[in-house]
Amino acid sequence: MDDLEYLILRYGDHLSQNLHYRDGSDQHTVQRGLFLYRQNRVRSLRLSDDILYATVQDVVPAQVELDLYLEHGSCTCPEKRICKHQMAAFFAVYGRFFPVSEWLETWRDRSEQEQLSLGIFSSASPKKGPVAEPKGKGSRKEILESTARKAAKSFVKSVVSEKNDMSSLFFQIYADMAIQKIDDSLSSDWEMTPVEMVFACTVFLQGVFEELEKVPDLSSETTENFLDLFDVFVGKIENAIARMPRPLPFKAEPLLNRLASISGKFLEREEPFFTVRLYLYWKIWADLLKDISRRKKEFDRLSRLFKKGGENELLAQAFLCHFFLAGRMKETLTALNAFDNGYYFLHHIFLSYSLDNGDLRTAEKILASILHILPGVIENRSPDEIRRFHSWLEGKLFSYAEESGDYDLAEKLFSGLFPHSARSLIRLFLKTEQYGKLSDLLLAAGYGVDNIEGKLLKEISRKDPESLLAIYHWSILREIEAKNRNHYRRAVSHLKKLKAIYKKLKREEEWNRYFDRLLKQFRRLSAFREECKRGKLIHEA
Repeated sequence: MDDLEYLILRYGDHLSQNLHYRDGSDQHTVQRGLFLYRQNRVRSLRLSDDILYATVQDVVPAQVELDLYLEHGSCTCPEKRICKHQMAAFFAVYGRFFPVSEWLETWRDRSEQEQLSLGIFSSASPKKGPVAEPKGKGSRKEILESTARKAAKSFVKSVVSEKNDMSSLFFQIYADMAIQKIDDSLSSDWEMTPVEMVFACTVFLQGVFEELEKVPDLSSETTENFLDLFDVFVGKIENAIARMPRPLPFKAEPLLNRLASISGKFLEREEPFFTVRLYLYWKIWADLLKDISRRKKEFDRLSRLFKKGGENELLAQAFLCHFFLAGRMKETLTALNAFDNGYYFLHHIFLSYSLDNGDLRTAEKILASILHILPGVIENRSPDEIRRFHSWLEGKLFSYAEESGDYDLAEKLFSGLFPHSARSLIRLFLKTEQYGKLSDLLLAAGYGVDNIEGKLLKEISRKDPESLLAIYHWSILREIEAKNRNHYRRAVSHLKKLKAIYKKLKREEEWNRYFDRLLKQFRRLSAFREECKRGKLIHEA
């Protein structure tokens, strides 16, 4: 164990001594801190001289400092004692080295042992060490599944009222309680804890889906609350998969086999939450259930379901996921290109998977398919949806282009999304030093010289001054047509810079013809002519 791990454990011990499990206020502090941590609200985590610095995103962002050596914490929030922000920062650093559930178990056990030592629970016997198994009989698989299903049923019953109008705050409190039940059900076996986490979260979500199928309608607020909940649980699943030992231990097989079966239940109903069901199914099979024989068995199961018939779009898209994972790109691309109605979620997950695994050849094929369906995206999606589509695609495109050196495909896709992609195209043309196209784009977007950062303007002027001629011409006309002396002064400033560009290009005669035409065009604007004289563009005879 290194010094940092020792300091973190010691600080955790300090917190468990000063917070009492059976104290309602302390329990609330820990619970809210745990919620902030699980929502990934801890940002800018850094360590310097044994002091942990963190920003916790709350209604009002809080700056936290934890002195791990002196065992002292401070926060910019009004709370004078240990607060939820300090707890969130602690969980963030603790979770990098140890399971957070381990600290929670130790904290609970310490509090109960302290009260036992005081004779508060005369009929109870103290626990020894952390709890490895929750109460109950049966295998780990049975215990985890039972706990998660009960948590799901209790959760949905609590948050879905007859009017479906539960506030976000109470929804989050019940979500915290469900998460706590799942955390408490996990074992202390470091090899199995991540596998158990994925299994329990998957069972919980499937239980939530089953309970929601009994609810006729959800209010828009409750639907949004559930989407936030799914984001939290998907994040937990993704983090657990990332922490799993490779290869997985043989003792994980019963859970994996059961997980394969449960994931198939996501496909039995398309609603509610079609996309969430599909993504969860994909995540489990793409990142965890990688065994070829297990995947073939699932592929055969889906094939049999297809032969039975029935309209189930979710099942069809899950089937396509297995074509992709099996490397059957011809069938995959044929199906993807058929989504001409603007649906692109499978493109999203396939492209992300390809880039994450460094498979640039497959990424190129997926991007070409996106280019194929792009007219459908533009035609069938609202402006907000198109902006979200572009926001997602931008990072992926630049990642692909920078790794492959192929910027042409990125340019075609961004051009197809114009004007939503104006800033992306500017970035791309700068990266590839296509200053002529950049100038045309700026003009098309209604940007003049004043909209270009000075440093960038100098760079373009140095590398490709000719590309600036058109944008200077347009900017000068815009200033003059404003018919205001301040605008005339800006026009003269632009004219002087334009004259310098023509001189640099050794095209002084062209400048003279341009300037003479400009003076004739605006000969009635005496104030403009006066500013030209002041700028020494016109010399008196």
